[in-house]
This record gives sequence, structure tokens and C-alpha cells, in this order.
Amino acid sequence: MRNPFDFRTAAVLQIELDRIHEALMLQEIEISPHAEQEADAENIPLSALLEAILVGTAISKDLPDNTQKRVPGINFERQLDDKRWIRTKVAWFDGYVVITVHTV
Repeated sequence: MRNPFDFRTAAVLQIELDRIHEALMLQEIEISPHAEQEADAENIPLSALLEAILVGTAISKDLPDNTQKRVPGINFERQLDDKRWIRTKVAWFDGYVVITVHTV
């Protein structure tokens, strides 16, 4: 089994981004119940959070063993048509999972 989200170099980060985009295109990304609830609470369409992953900007990452005890993953941002900005985080749990989404 590969060790996802150990993207300490730009080359490995790009490989991980490519894998996330491929999984998204193959509809192999799960949306966690928490992300669904947050999207609903902030009136963010699920299609918009998936679009943020596909064409948004990968703005930050939480590396394994980070001091904040955050789940390792990549945060993506994108502006919606209504001018709100959203951020969504993709992590790995036996597959890629959208674990949260919110406006910023």
C-alpha cells in the first residue's frame, strides 16, 4: 500500500495532485458526512466543492506529523459565481476523502 500525503517536495506534491484529480475524474473521491453537512449549512453545492478540487488552487497542505495534529491533506480554494470563496480539504483514508468545506 502506498503512503499518500507525504508530499514534502514539489515533485511529490504534483504527483499527489495528479492522483487526486484522476480519482475525482473517475468518481473515486468520497465526500464525508461532515463535509456534506458543512456544505449544506453554508449553501455550497457539492458540485462546487468538487470543482474547487479540480480547477481551484491548492493553497496549503498539512503534512504528516504536523504540530497542529491536523489530518494530513491538501486544501483547495476557489471563488464561486456569487463571489464567495470556498476551501475544501482532501485527505486519505483508504482512498481520497473530502473531509471539510467552508467559506473563507
